[in-house]
Amino acid sequence: MLKKDYIKVDRIVQHEKALMREYVPVISQVEYITSFVNQKTSFELASNFIKETDNLDAIIELEKLINIKLKEKGIK
Repeated sequence: MLKKDYIKVDRIVQHEKALMREYVPVISQVEYITSFVNQKTSFELASNFIKETDNLDAIIELEKLINIKLKEKGIK
């Protein structure tokens, strides 16, 4: 994870007789997951979420995001 720049050394601390590195994330959890998910998988995840969820607030928020993207692309 360190070599892929997902985390970095935050500081080095003394713990009993050993020096230890403390790490912190460089990217968010969403960015980390997105780095493994391709476009087809993203579509499948979003589609399945919409089909299976009863959370209308989440669906409305997704609809807003879709409308924003469509407007940016000059479609709506």
